[in-house]
Amino acid sequence: MVKRTSRYVVAAAAVVAVFYMFETQMTAPVLPIYSAKELGALPFMVGIVMGVYSITNCFGNIVFGRMSDLWGRRLPLTVGFLGTGLLVLAYSLATSPVHLVVIRLIQGFFSGALGPCTSAILTDLAPPGRRGAYMGVWGMSVAIGVTISSALAGILSTSFGYFSVWLTIASGCTLAVIILWAFVPETHPRQQVQLETSTVKTQKPDFISILKRKNVLFACLGILSQYWLLGTIVVLFSLYLADLKTAGIIKPDPKMALAMLLASFGLASVMLNYLFGRLADTVGRKWPLTAAFFLLTAAPLLVSNPSVPLIVFAWIIAWSLAATITWPTLLALLTDELAPHERGAGLGVFMVALTIGTGIGMPVMGAAGNAIGLDSAIKLAAILPAITFILSWFIQPKPVAGGKFGTRLMIIMAAFFVILIALSYPLIRFLQP
Repeated sequence: MVKRTSRYVVAAAAVVAVFYMFETQMTAPVLPIYSAKELGALPFMVGIVMGVYSITNCFGNIVFGRMSDLWGRRLPLTVGFLGTGLLVLAYSLATSPVHLVVIRLIQGFFSGALGPCTSAILTDLAPPGRRGAYMGVWGMSVAIGVTISSALAGILSTSFGYFSVWLTIASGCTLAVIILWAFVPETHPRQQVQLETSTVKTQKPDFISILKRKNVLFACLGILSQYWLLGTIVVLFSLYLADLKTAGIIKPDPKMALAMLLASFGLASVMLNYLFGRLADTVGRKWPLTAAFFLLTAAPLLVSNPSVPLIVFAWIIAWSLAATITWPTLLALLTDELAPHERGAGLGVFMVALTIGTGIGMPVMGAAGNAIGLDSAIKLAAILPAITFILSWFIQPKPVAGGKFGTRLMIIMAAFFVILIALSYPLIRFLQP
C-alpha cells in the first residue's frame, strides 16, 4: 500500500474508475442496432453478439484479478483498458456478425481487468477503518460513469453515427491509462508482493480457499442476488410497464418511463454510495446489509396494485436504495477478509458473481414470465434476495473502527432523502395518464 493516501491520488483513482463502465454502457444500447441494421444480424445472432462477451469476461475477471496480485495493479489495468479500446475500434472493421462475435469474445476477456483492478486500487489506498467509505467512492465513480456514458451513447449515435461511439470509448480508455500512470502510484508494488507471498510463494492461487471464507461467499451471493433482480427489472419490468401502458394505467412510453426512473435515482445515489460506505465503517457491515436485502426482497413484492403508479415507482426506489447500500458494504465485507496479495483474485470472483447474476437472471426470469405470467414471475424473483436476507442474520463481519458517522454526514444524508422524496411527486405525475 502507498505510505500516504493523498486526496489527489484518491481522486485520480476515482476518475480512472469512472471509465470502467464506459464500454459496457455505451455499447449496450447501440451495438444491437448496429449489428442488426449495418451487418444484417438476425435477432438470435444479435443475442450471441451481446452474450459471448459475458462468457470471456468471467475468465478475464479471474485472470486479471490474479495478475494484479502478482504484478501490481497498474500493468494489468493498462493492458485491459488499451485492449478494450482497440477492440471496440475494431467494430468498424467488421463486415459480418461473425466478425463481431469474435471481437466481442476477445474484448470480454480484456474488459475483465477493469472491475477488479480499479476497485483493488481504491481498496489498497483505504486507511484502516475507512474501507467502506473508499468502496463508496468506487461506487460513486461507477454511477457517474454509467450516467455519462449512457447519455453519450444516445447523443453520439444519433448525431454523429456509430463510429463516434466507438471512438469515444477508445478515447476514454486511453485517457484512463494516462491518468493512471500520471497521477496514481502503484498501490501494490512487486517488491511488496514478493514480501507478502514469501511463505506461500510456491503455492498455486487457491480460489476455492478464498470462497470457503463465509463472508466472501456471502458477498458473492449478495451481489449475485442484486443483479439477478436487476435482470428481472430489465426483462420483466419493462414488459410489465408496456402492459400498464396498454391498459392506460401509465402515460409515457415504457422505455422512457423505466429509463427516467432509473436515471433519476442513479443520479441521486452517486453521493449516497459514499455515505452508506461511511455508515458501514461506523455501525459495521451486518445491519446495513440486512436492511438492504430486506428491501431487495420487498421490491418485487410491491407490484401488487398496478392501478396505483406509486407502486410502480416504489419498486424502483426500493431496488435503487438497496443497491446503493450493497455496493460499498458488500465490497468492504469482501475485502475485509482478503490479504493485499489476494484482493485482485477475490474481487475478480466477486465480479464473476455479478456477471452470473444478470447472465442467468435475465433468461431464467424471461422463461418464468412466459410460463406463469409477468406479475407472478416478478414476485418469484424475490426468492433469491429472500434467501440472502435470511443468511445476512448469520454473517459475522470483522469489527470495524471507523469512528463516528458525524452530524454533518447525517445532515447530508437526510438532505439526499429529502431530494428523493421531492423527486417522487413529478415522477408519479409523469407516470399517471
